[in-house]
Amino acid sequence: MKTFAWLITALALGLGGCAVTGPYSTVQHIKHAVKTRDEAELAEYVDFPVLRQNLKAQAGEAVGKKSGLEGPLAGIAAGIVSALAGGVIDYFITPQGLARIMSGELSSLAIPPKSPSPDGSADHDSEPNKKPADKLFTDARYTFDALDQASVWARNKDSKETRFILTRSGLKWRLTNIVFDLS
Repeated sequence: MKTFAWLITALALGLGGCAVTGPYSTVQHIKHAVKTRDEAELAEYVDFPVLRQNLKAQAGEAVGKKSGLEGPLAGIAAGIVSALAGGVIDYFITPQGLARIMSGELSSLAIPPKSPSPDGSADHDSEPNKKPADKLFTDARYTFDALDQASVWARNKDSKETRFILTRSGLKWRLTNIVFDLS
């Protein structure tokens, strides 16, 4: 009987350990996939349809708050912005776009990408020799929001924090939302 109790305890500790270390492992897999431009691996750790849907909703809410519209006009404006933002969001939510957001290069989706310099390389202000993929989640902090949700907080170039929300399904964690500090 003692062996069975130890086995159950070990199994519970193992599953708990997997659940706790899952967000850290997922971030490492995302970083690797972005650096190697492995879209299949990235798709395994990023729920692109849910992420795009959440970002479109966030864009609609931001415009509603900034415009000061209320009632039906706010809903119409949010719908229009959500539709227009779809193209921008689809453009940014790629392995390269995620690398720029995760490295802190972009503080929101409204900032256009930097134009390449005449030699073809991108112009980066802080560290010209580093690509965005080399700076992914620099000095990030992790929090657990619920049993099935964790957040990774990373500073962007404006010293504001961007929140990357990971959601657990079973033992697997996936990136499902990015919340920009628009204050």
